Amino acid sequence: KDDENEVLGAVACNPNCPDKLRKNLWKIIVKDTYYGVREGVAANLNCPVSWLESLSKEESVSLRKAVAANPRCPTTLLETLALDKERSVLWTVAANPNCTVAVLEVLSKDADEDSSVRDNVASNPNCTLPLLEVLAKDNASRVREAVALNPNCSLSLLEDLAKSHQSSVRGAVAANLICPLLLRNSLLECLVKEKDKWARRRVAGNPMCPEALLRLLLTDESDDVRSEVASNPNCPENLLHEIMDKSQLEILAMEAPPSPLTLEDCVYPGCPPKLKLLAALQPDCPKEQLFKSANSSDPLERLAAALNPMLPTAQVMRLLDDPDINVQRAAARHPNCKLGQVNQ
Repeated sequence: KDDENEVLGAVACNPNCPDKLRKNLWKIIVKDTYYGVREGVAANLNCPVSWLESLSKEESVSLRKAVAANPRCPTTLLETLALDKERSVLWTVAANPNCTVAVLEVLSKDADEDSSVRDNVASNPNCTLPLLEVLAKDNASRVREAVALNPNCSLSLLEDLAKSHQSSVRGAVAANLICPLLLRNSLLECLVKEKDKWARRRVAGNPMCPEALLRLLLTDESDDVRSEVASNPNCPENLLHEIMDKSQLEILAMEAPPSPLTLEDCVYPGCPPKLKLLAALQPDCPKEQLFKSANSSDPLERLAAALNPMLPTAQVMRLLDDPDINVQRAAARHPNCKLGQVNQ
């Protein structure tokens, strides 16, 4: 029955539903004991205003939140819900894009240690510059971070926030669409060196991050950071190929000892293949071992050698004709690859 009533609720909210039928359906919906049905109605963009007003008076907090989250909730009703005793309703009102500046100003004065209400005020697209300037001085870094991300920020305010000792705030400034290019790149270049992986992760996920920094983060010790690089819409095709290449090696080397490894650690009679892979990936891998890896019968070991930036040009050029396509790709992208020699 509940499932049927959810369907009825959707029918009732359809703008093409006749008024008489809508009134009959409402009688069924208000009597339904399963809050999920009424929550679905309250969240529906086509829910009649009179229904939203009725649902906003329900004892159920989840129902009032659903009304407060509806982007078509009237401003007068949001003003009423902004006085709700439940904080979860307040922060939902603060996030509503239909929320007026007057309501946002009231909610911005919420003094609770949990900054969720002020966070959403600072993130709201209707938040004015004067209000953002006030919230930029908030004790909670999450509020200042939300301010830094808001496109209504002025350039001077962004410059002030860029001086924050909190890496999360500086990262938010760099992610703001209006952030000047020079300021953004300067922040990203500093953040990429942070010990805090969340700062580096923010850089890796920034859609305006330069390719050079994405390439640097591709070798980050954190899986989360490398995953952000792979998900970045600005990640070029050649880097995506490198991620695919290296992922094959990482799977095999997953249980190997941490780097850096010496030749003695990685190469000995009967040593596991994954150790040879790690040895071939090390920038300081001895030339004789790198040569062996580049000429190995194992395509993954040859791939590891092709990904090593210290592989000599002669070996790189030879790997361009490797039978394995992944090795060919890695060799073609190698810094020592002399493309002019390929056609000779």
